[in-house]
Amino acid sequence: MKFIKENKVLSIAILIFLILMIFAGVGLYKIIIPDSGESLYGNRLDGIESVPISEETISEIKSEIIATEKVETVEYDLKGKLANFMITVKADTDKVSAEALTDKILSNLTDEQKDFYDIQIFLATTEESEIYPIIGYKHTTSLNFTWSNN
Repeated sequence: MKFIKENKVLSIAILIFLILMIFAGVGLYKIIIPDSGESLYGNRLDGIESVPISEETISEIKSEIIATEKVETVEYDLKGKLANFMITVKADTDKVSAEALTDKILSNLTDEQKDFYDIQIFLATTEESEIYPIIGYKHTTSLNFTWSNN
């Protein structure tokens, strides 16, 4: 107590510093560790329940793509509002034919789904190729796919 009485200015400065450090620690904690009760995507997925992509639609898309006989496998993965299609094409499939597979996807989706979801297509082959891999992307606001420069 004697030290505090003799060094009032120093004691007050240390007290203010400790209070500021506590506030800084709490603020840093809130920045680094966000509220675990909130969704990972925040409010970006609002309305997704009203525009679902059914498993039947995905099965139909997969069967139409495989029916072209230019494709070995088709995989689908939905992450938030991003629909990913991983398509493994046969080695002798040319680039134009592979990119035309997007018509099968777009023709099976409704206009609402096309306007709500971003669609990304990964075209690859199991063998070495100068053409593949190619990535196609369709934003919700665009009508057609944009392709990588392969």
